[in-house]
Amino acid sequence: MRIDNGSVGLEVAVDGPADGPPVLFLHGISGSTATYDFLVPRYPRHRIHRLDFRGHGRSDRAPGAYLMDDFASDAEAVLDAVGPMPIVGHSLGGITAAYVSQRRPDLAPALLMEDPPLYFGDRAVFDSTPFAVVFPLMQAAIRSWQAEGTTAEDIAAMMGAMPSMSGRGTMGEENMPDALAATGQALAQLDPSVFDPVLSGESLGQFDVAVPIPSPGVLL
Repeated sequence: MRIDNGSVGLEVAVDGPADGPPVLFLHGISGSTATYDFLVPRYPRHRIHRLDFRGHGRSDRAPGAYLMDDFASDAEAVLDAVGPMPIVGHSLGGITAAYVSQRRPDLAPALLMEDPPLYFGDRAVFDSTPFAVVFPLMQAAIRSWQAEGTTAEDIAAMMGAMPSMSGRGTMGEENMPDALAATGQALAQLDPSVFDPVLSGESLGQFDVAVPIPSPGVLL
């Protein structure tokens, strides 16, 4: 399904029966709808909606418009078009779910937020995490891979050989093959500039961690 959010075209994968309980899944930064491929056959009775955020997957790129305000507007465009539904979000998707609840609680009856990076607004905290080192390296690698026409399969293989962030072996040893394949596909499609606001400390935009999140939910 294709949805227009102003001048940005958004891709939404929809699976399951039309009368099934609807759920919106939001991936993390550098992910895509492929992140949740594994979930679709596990919930055959649900109407599963998976959004490619702007700059990710098959959605349009929008350089200079990758703040939380922009990603929240993408999710809201889907919910306005399809209707309110619970939101499940990982990382960027989790903090976006929280922001949608703050802005438009009518669209988000329930939330499941996994690892929302609320600390992105605190530069000192971000700089103390592995992401401060990993994200610039990822950005440079993605630009190189895309310029060279590296396939998603080859990217997945290279990612699998890289050290894991836990320091306990390689990513291939710590991730399932389908997860690596989804990562390769996502990185082959990603606009590398999505990392710019994160690295500059501007990514949270107008999101305020002190504002209550009115929707009931679970925080992991």
